[in-house]
Amino acid sequence: MKISEMFSKLESSKEFKSFKKQNPHAYFCAAFFVFDYEAKEMKKQLDYYVSENEIITFSLDDKILQQEAKMPESEKLKEIKKDEIKIDLDEVLEKVKKEAEKLKFKPSKTIVILQRLKETEELIWNITSLSGFSILRMHVSMKGEFLLNQKSSMMDMMKIQRNEKSSGSSCSGSEKETESHTDSANYVG
Repeated sequence: MKISEMFSKLESSKEFKSFKKQNPHAYFCAAFFVFDYEAKEMKKQLDYYVSENEIITFSLDDKILQQEAKMPESEKLKEIKKDEIKIDLDEVLEKVKKEAEKLKFKPSKTIVILQRLKETEELIWNITSLSGFSILRMHVSMKGEFLLNQKSSMMDMMKIQRNEKSSGSSCSGSEKETESHTDSANYVG
């Protein structure tokens, strides 16, 4: 699957032409894909930055649907130029498939995001694959290199701490606290 084909489909649509006429300064800022292997479904989305708190999302499934998404005002997403995309979606999916096979990881769902890292502004493919309670997270650079390749469990995201409390009196007790930790990427779409 080529992202260039998705751009061609979108840019030739009346929905996109109308959008660009109303928003001539809008630019492409992210892509979002969901592959549900069990349901045999795929969702494709291209995102365009309009203003400091507005993104327009184009879903490219059976028909093109346009949707507005609000953002925190402090977020200004950088433009992604098409010629910066040096490794295409199909190549990334093949790398992910090979890595998953090496790890004996059979995903039921894969989420793929084309985005810039906030810290470095480097353009990457951010991939999260799910299989039961297992998660495989990968970042792939435009050179095709793995910047992150991490397998974990959803259970790893939950941490149970036991705090022992003791007072100066003869009574002492213990209290359990549960903290939820998430390690989310800088998703924009």
